Amino acid sequence: MISYISTKSDFVRECYDGLIEKSVLERYERTFGRRPAANEEASWKSSLGDAVFKVFSNPRYAIPDNLGIAVEYGVHGSTRPKRVDLMLSGIGHDGVPTVLVVELKQWSEVEPADEPDRLIAQISAKRHGSTVHPSLQAAHYAMVIEDYYSYAQENPIRIKSCS
Repeated sequence: MISYISTKSDFVRECYDGLIEKSVLERYERTFGRRPAANEEASWKSSLGDAVFKVFSNPRYAIPDNLGIAVEYGVHGSTRPKRVDLMLSGIGHDGVPTVLVVELKQWSEVEPADEPDRLIAQISAKRHGSTVHPSLQAAHYAMVIEDYYSYAQENPIRIKSCS
């Protein structure tokens, strides 16, 4: 299940017009049959409408207009349903179809934790504590897609992850 799917050119236009949060929200409600948490909705404005928009609209980066964009992509195959914040898809410089799984965070403060692969983060105004590093979270989603999705197994596709 995907809440939002588009191309870079349409995504940038929706951000420029100030419509991206509304567009993702409407599609999210249709797809998942419920309204998202308030912090999730707010993150679409700051992560998608501000940060991602600034990267995609900067001509210095020469990102192709036909880059595929998926927001809130439902990942199955793990014990609990999860959603990838952002997936980008296109053809790499070497001609190989490529997907980039991106985990976005809105943390105001982060510091190393004593436990491996974890961070201490100010997750929200009310929540501060140990959490899994977002790069590991994204890598897990990429692994699930590679291992459980037949398209990824049957076609030459490169799946990468980052946060």
